[in-house]
Amino acid sequence: MGDKYGINLALVPVDNEYLKQTPVPDDGSQVVFGCPSAPGIRIEVLSVSWSAVTLPTDGTNPITVNIVFHDASADSDTTLLTGAAGAAGDLLSAAGISVANEFVTIWNGLQTMDPGDTIRFDLTVTTPDVAGEGGAFLVAYRIKEWNGQ
Repeated sequence: MGDKYGINLALVPVDNEYLKQTPVPDDGSQVVFGCPSAPGIRIEVLSVSWSAVTLPTDGTNPITVNIVFHDASADSDTTLLTGAAGAAGDLLSAAGISVANEFVTIWNGLQTMDPGDTIRFDLTVTTPDVAGEGGAFLVAYRIKEWNGQ
């Protein structure tokens, strides 16, 4: 879906295993968005939002997510968002405004992606009291170059 500004939206479901009580995955990391590896492609990511049908809750520990950009050509990672309890990246409160079935923007910016680059989330879950269900990210992006055009 695009608009007159060339902004597209991608809905990316989260594997429910990452948000359940047990088993808690050892490596809670999943690709949220990527740039195809064909040459001559450039994409700008503008925001990442979060929603869930049932918000995961943990009365003892925060449930946070880091948003990480992987630069394929440099083989390096840059953290775009470090999730913190009660702030952006907290999947329960998301800066105090997270509501089930509503998207909350947890990262805004401009991240240019070249062929092979990815954006992923790294999840920190300890022992949720209530398992999350139906989690998803909504990524806003613009295609700046496609096949050299």
